[in-house]
Amino acid sequence: MINEIKLFPNPSQQNVNISWKSKLLNGFVELLDLNGQVTKSYKIQNAAQTRMDVSDMQNGVYYFKVYNDDFESVKPLIIVR
Repeated sequence: MINEIKLFPNPSQQNVNISWKSKLLNGFVELLDLNGQVTKSYKIQNAAQTRMDVSDMQNGVYYFKVYNDDFESVKPLIIVR
C-alpha cells in the first residue's frame, strides 16, 4: 500500500515529480482543476514515482490524484509562471 505521496517542486513551473513509498501496480496519476475536471492523466505500471510536465498549464491551484483499485490520495499543487 502507498503510505505517503510527495509532490515537488510545489509551487511548480515546468515539471512536477510525484513519488510514493511503494510501487503502484495498475494505477493512475491525474491532474485535476478546481472544478474536478481531469486536465492530464498518466497510467502507472509497477512504479514508485513519475514526472508530469505542467509547463502548458495556466497559473493556479490544481490537485494531483494518485489511485488504483485499493488506494486513493489527493494532494494540492500550485502552478506559477
